[in-house]
Amino acid sequence: AILTMQHELFRHIEIEVFVQRSKLDEATQLLTDVISVFGDRKLEQRRSTETLLRNIGRWDELEQHRGAYVHHYPICFRRIEPDATLISMASPGDWVDEDWYSISLISYQWPGDRNGFFAFAEFVGPTFAQLFKTRCHWGKYQPLDREMIESLYPKIDEFRDTIQRFDPTSVFTNDWFRQLF
Repeated sequence: AILTMQHELFRHIEIEVFVQRSKLDEATQLLTDVISVFGDRKLEQRRSTETLLRNIGRWDELEQHRGAYVHHYPICFRRIEPDATLISMASPGDWVDEDWYSISLISYQWPGDRNGFFAFAEFVGPTFAQLFKTRCHWGKYQPLDREMIESLYPKIDEFRDTIQRFDPTSVFTNDWFRQLF
């Protein structure tokens, strides 16, 4: 309760990934091993993790990050029902429509000392999106590129059309937004 009130008092950074229920167990097992490697600890699921990551060409990249970041804050999971929006983290996808689960990975490292967290988030976001079609929260650290985002949101063209219709002069956009959309 203390840390959910008055966020302005805390300097935290967070990546929050959203995974559908059918992929939650596998994603959680992989996340456990990714956190272990970044923290320079022994893997729990080594064989399955290594196979999974070798199949997508990311195993060596994970090993290069060994010891780069120690995750130091509880991991929060919450269930989100699917919604009918165009590009929310729980909007319908091309696959089975089911509940989503968010996984919040929060760091309280000082702003000048976040390179380890950034490396961790930039590994987790794209890797999990590729393997499990996870989506990153738009208002938190979001390391996915335009191509990955387009593959995760089947209604992205309708979203772009809506933007063009209601904001044709791009008054409500910024560089980040233009880069992704």
